[in-house]
Amino acid sequence: MRQNLLNQSKYLYFKLACTLCLIVIGLYIFDEPRVAPNGGTLLGYSLGVLAALIIIFLIVFGIRKRSYKSNLGDLKHWLSAHVWFGLALAIIGTLHTGFQFGPNIHTVAYVLMMFVVVSGIWGVYMYLSYPPLLSDLLNSKTIIQQGEALITIDQSANQIFNSLSHLDNKTRTRIQDLLKSAANEPIIHRWPDRLKTDVTKTKTYLAMQELEDMFSKGEIGIRNLSLTMVKRVNHLQQIRNFIQLKTLMSFWLLFHVPASIGLLAALSAHIFSVFYYW
Repeated sequence: MRQNLLNQSKYLYFKLACTLCLIVIGLYIFDEPRVAPNGGTLLGYSLGVLAALIIIFLIVFGIRKRSYKSNLGDLKHWLSAHVWFGLALAIIGTLHTGFQFGPNIHTVAYVLMMFVVVSGIWGVYMYLSYPPLLSDLLNSKTIIQQGEALITIDQSANQIFNSLSHLDNKTRTRIQDLLKSAANEPIIHRWPDRLKTDVTKTKTYLAMQELEDMFSKGEIGIRNLSLTMVKRVNHLQQIRNFIQLKTLMSFWLLFHVPASIGLLAALSAHIFSVFYYW
């Protein structure tokens, strides 16, 4: 079985999180408070303390992840525990509320907690799904190597062009301009382009179309040059797909990390208000 962030140590952290959830659910079912279940009962306070400890543990993972010299456990195990106990938190936190919600800081803390959990699920999905896709897109090469491959394609196109001595000056000038514009065009122009994969408006694609059009009109010698540009279009498409997926993988942190900080602040306010008005 291939190891990933979910099945470390034969699903050890999944089993621990499930056991914890089953215990908590059992306590909630058999608890008989004098009032409606809520965060202010004995069980409610106990679940609240447990949820707060889990939140602190989850946030500590962010610190551990950046402590490259730390010997405090294997990072893969930290991540696996982070995922499974993060999911358990959704259950424990919900039972802590007793399903009592309202326009207050307590509900704000709960909503932020659920947002962090959901965004975490999104992150897990991406980190499990996208790395194999990224590897396939780049054929197990780095992005720098793929960029160098584009340069090699451009050099090949120029060699083919230089061998087409039979072309008239007007056609040669036009082809030279097409090849130059394709080679000099950036892979992406602006940051928003990192999320786009369409290459039909690129100079490479337009050059390919025009070369194919020349070939269809009788310029037989242009066939190899046209095929080279088709190869460049496909290569450019792969790189753009890679950049899009890589951007999406980092983009979710713009939601997950700020929400986690907001949750910590809301949790602090929640705990303070509980003890202040106790």
